[in-house]
Amino acid sequence: MFGEPLAALWAARAHNAPILIVIFNNACYNATKEPLVGAYAEGYSVRGSRFVGIDLIPSPRYDLLGPVVDAVGERIEDPGEVLSALRRGLEHVRNGRSVILDVILAHP
Repeated sequence: MFGEPLAALWAARAHNAPILIVIFNNACYNATKEPLVGAYAEGYSVRGSRFVGIDLIPSPRYDLLGPVVDAVGERIEDPGEVLSALRRGLEHVRNGRSVILDVILAHP
């Protein structure tokens, strides 16, 4: 969400320099959630399990950004598919196309 790769994918296409981008998507900005919970363990957010601006649900479909810049996009929801998706992605890069892999993780 805060470092989406569209600009990098565009630059890769413009300069014929394919890249592989892997997004570890936990639908959360956990870098701010953990300190908030630690500082305000009895606070509004923790009591109501409402983390505005931190829980990023529904998560954007980052895999769908790929085709916008002639890259391959793939969403991986099964942990058993990660290795094969990485292999496919590297093959696309070797053949001149950038790839974005949106790897769905458990929400913290």
